[in-house]
Amino acid sequence: MSRKPTNYLPEPPRLKYWASLKEPAMTISTTTSRVTHAGNGVTASFAVPFSFFGADEIDVIERSLETGDETLKVLTTDYTVAGGSGATGTVTAVIAPAASVSWTIARRTMRTQMVDYTPNDPFPAETHERALDRLTALVQELDDKLGRVAALSPTSSITELTLPDPAADKLLGWKGDLSGLENKNIPEGTTIHAGIATTRGGLATTESVTPAGLAALWRRGSDIASAAILVKPGEGNLGGYHVVTGAVTIAALWGGELAGMEVELRFTAALTLTHHATSFILPGGGDIVTSAGDVARFRCEGGGNWRCVSAPPSWFSAVSSAGLSVPVATKTSAYAMAAADKGKELHFTTAGVTLSLLAAAVAGNGATLAIRNAAATGDVTLDPNASETLDGMTTRLLRPGDRVIIRSDGANWATIIGEYSFSTAEITIAGAAASTDAHGLGGFPDRIKCILRCKTADLGYAVGEEIEVAYAFYNGYESNNVQVFATASDLKSIQGANNKWWIAHATTGVVTLFTAARWKLVIKAWRK
Repeated sequence: MSRKPTNYLPEPPRLKYWASLKEPAMTISTTTSRVTHAGNGVTASFAVPFSFFGADEIDVIERSLETGDETLKVLTTDYTVAGGSGATGTVTAVIAPAASVSWTIARRTMRTQMVDYTPNDPFPAETHERALDRLTALVQELDDKLGRVAALSPTSSITELTLPDPAADKLLGWKGDLSGLENKNIPEGTTIHAGIATTRGGLATTESVTPAGLAALWRRGSDIASAAILVKPGEGNLGGYHVVTGAVTIAALWGGELAGMEVELRFTAALTLTHHATSFILPGGGDIVTSAGDVARFRCEGGGNWRCVSAPPSWFSAVSSAGLSVPVATKTSAYAMAAADKGKELHFTTAGVTLSLLAAAVAGNGATLAIRNAAATGDVTLDPNASETLDGMTTRLLRPGDRVIIRSDGANWATIIGEYSFSTAEITIAGAAASTDAHGLGGFPDRIKCILRCKTADLGYAVGEEIEVAYAFYNGYESNNVQVFATASDLKSIQGANNKWWIAHATTGVVTLFTAARWKLVIKAWRK
C-alpha cells in the first residue's frame, strides 16, 4: 500500500528548526523576551537568557548613551549568534561595543505558521509543542511592546481611541467632550522651556530658558571618570564645571558640541593628557601630565576638536625656577623621534646612523628638538617624515661636533639655531694642485675656512697645530698660495703654480718659506 505523506511541510530555507525532530521542543518558562547589556569596549559576548529559534529571529539594537540615537545592527556584519532552536544562546559582537553605548537584544519571532498536519497520521507531539512555543514567544513579544505604550486605565469607559495624524506646530490634546484626541493650536503667550542640553546648544530661538538651564552654563555638574575619551554627562548632570576623577590617560573630549562651547575641568590626580595637533590641542604642542588640583578650560572648535585655552602656568612652558630645562637623551644607533622627545636634546655617540623625525603635523606647531653629533667620525642623517622637509631639503647631514635646534611649524621642520658643517680630507700641498669635494650642505656655504695643519714639526709649530690662512690671496713674496671657491654642491680649491707658502715663525715671527711636505691643507665650510 502507498505511504501517506509526511505530517509537515518540506523544510523552508530559513526555518531549519522544523526539519529535525531529533532536537526536542522545550517549554518556555520565562516571560522575558528582551535584555540590555552595557558596552565597555572589551566585552564582545553577550548572553541571551531567553529562548529563541533562529539567528535571524533576534534583533540587536545599539543605543548611544549620549544622544539616545539607536542603530539596528546587522547579522554577520556586526554580530554572530550561537544557540537558539528553542533554547537560550549568545550574541557575539564583531567589535566590542564601546562604553558610550548599550546593546539591547530582543526576540523577534517570525509571524509565519509552517506546520501542516496530515489526517490520520500519528500525533506529532514534538512538532506541535514547537508550534506552541512559537505562539507563546509571539504573545510574549506583543506583551512586551504593549507594556511600553500609553494606555487607558481598565476602568475607563473610552473605547476605540485613535490618534490624529501629526501636524506641524500643533499640540496633542483632548477634545472638549473628552471623546478623543485632536491636534490643537499652541495658545498665544504660552512659554516653551528649553532643556539643559538645548540651552547649552544655543540654537533654539522660540524657547525660554529656565534658571536651571542658565545655571548649567556655570554650575558644577556631575563628576566624570577619566577615560581615553571623556564621556559627556547626561542632560540633568551637565554643567560648566566638572571634576575629573581617576588617573586614566585622556586623548580626547566628547563630540557633538558646537564651536565655541567651553567646559572647565578640575583633575583630582596626576594623569596624562595626550596632545593631538587637531582634535586635542594642548599648550606647548606636547603631552601634559596634570597635578592633583589642576584646573583647565577647554573650548570646542567644532567637529569634535578641542583646544585648551586656560591652564596652570606649568602647562604652558618648560621654564621652571631652575631655568630652561632641556633633558639630554643619548642614542647609540638609528632612532625614530617620539612625541616625548620634544624639548629634549638627542645626543648621538655613534655616527653613520639616521634620525627619523616625527611627522610635523603630529609634533605640532612650535615643537622643538636639539640634536648633537657627538661621534668622533661619521655623519648623522636627519630624515623628515614622508614628503616633509627640513630647511626645504629631504635630508640633512649632521657632521661630528655639529649641534642644531630645529622647530616644527606643523607642516615641515626648520633649523632655528646652529649650523651644518663640512670638512675636506687633508689635501696634499703641491703646485697647481686642484681639489673638488661634495659638501652636502644643500646650497652655497655661508662661510669658508682654510687651514694649514702641521704634520711634521716645522718653523716652531708642533704636530697637529693648525694655522688659519686666507683662502684667496697673494702674499708679498712670490706666489698666489691658494684659491678656494664653492658651488651649491661642491667645495673647490686650486693652489698656486709655484708651490711657495710663506708663514710667520711660531716664536720669532719671521715670515719664512715652509717645507710643503710637512703640512696639509684642510678646507671647512658651514651653512645654516
